Amino acid sequence: MRYRLKDKEFLFPVGDCILLDIEVASAETLANFVLQRMLETVKFPKNVTRIEIGVDEGRGQGAWTGQDL
Repeated sequence: MRYRLKDKEFLFPVGDCILLDIEVASAETLANFVLQRMLETVKFPKNVTRIEIGVDEGRGQGAWTGQDL
């Protein structure tokens, strides 16, 4: 995968990449994206009453989101 930004070019192995339908790749946006995908695809047992997802950007930096089921 090739990504160009102004005068810089970045090359990544295609197997290490995925294109996401999000506007900004912040920890908050990624946490919400993962939560929504999980809610769409996973059938949780009745004893699971809440899902929380965390995405870390670095040591001490990240975002959490959750939803009651």
